[in-house]
Amino acid sequence: LDSNFFDAITNLENFLPIYRTGENQWKSFDSENIILTLPDVIRKFKGHTSISELTRNFDWLIKITQQIQVLYISTNRLINFSHVQDHREVTDYEKNSLTIFGLQNSIQELIQKSLRIQFNENRKKEASFPERLLKQLDKSQSSTGATKIFKLLNKIGEYEEKFQSLGILSKITLNPDSVNSLISHVRDNTGTKVLEVYLTDIVERLAKLEPLAKKISLFKENLNDLLSFKYIKISPEIGFEIYPINNQRKAESISLDELSSGEQHLILLVGELIFNINSDTLVLIDEPEISLHPAWQEEFINILRKIQGINSFSVVIATHAPALINGNWNSVLELSEQYWNDNK
Repeated sequence: LDSNFFDAITNLENFLPIYRTGENQWKSFDSENIILTLPDVIRKFKGHTSISELTRNFDWLIKITQQIQVLYISTNRLINFSHVQDHREVTDYEKNSLTIFGLQNSIQELIQKSLRIQFNENRKKEASFPERLLKQLDKSQSSTGATKIFKLLNKIGEYEEKFQSLGILSKITLNPDSVNSLISHVRDNTGTKVLEVYLTDIVERLAKLEPLAKKISLFKENLNDLLSFKYIKISPEIGFEIYPINNQRKAESISLDELSSGEQHLILLVGELIFNINSDTLVLIDEPEISLHPAWQEEFINILRKIQGINSFSVVIATHAPALINGNWNSVLELSEQYWNDNK
């Protein structure tokens, strides 16, 4: 990319019906209440002659980037500027423009979506239950008996305990009384087969929540280890809330806009990487160390690798913080060295 390209990008307002409102921020004359970032401008005016002229020599670059899913986490990550009338100040009436509220909503929607999938799976199982039961009863072989029943019951108990502790489920499917009642009514091989089909359905339905549970568990564990005097509670109705630890005088949650900028940065980074990334995405993070406590910076790469264990993605980080690198120098490219090597 030559200097003319970057000069044109820097002075976009000279070529398009927009005017600059800040660094890398513009407004369009046809929608002056919305602040546009550079990607917004490119998308809005992609058919404009000036944009076509700028990009016509870079078809190879466009072709490559269209094949890659990219998530860019910028330094200005605390505020969704497209929702703010005046980018210089966020008023009380505009607190929902804080990105952390968007993360809260996305987690709530993800939980609700997973519960709907589980509910739909349950309906399918109920509709096909008679047919599957008859097929099981027609099989000549005997049931595996009590061993299989107790394995299924243990699996259901493990799922329910885990999902309740994470805040995904509010009630259990089988209580001990109903389990004992079911077992007491099993008199022969036929009864055991019926119970097997019934309990297997419950296990398969609960298993639909396992991918979500892994993400929520990682989200809670990492943040609760780092946040001081606060902990995260998951709720299907809200998404997540922050509560104080050991403060009997204040049992209510802490409003997300009352969190420090460092706490918001930490929650947003971890939450975005866990919940809002598809597999095989290229993640670009600009200065993740912003507002983070030095101890949090030292743990960031470790947390990142844990998240990569459940979300397969690649990441490129731009940083000025040696504490964030924390010994991982084999993964570092010094840009100054690249510059001097290229100009020798």
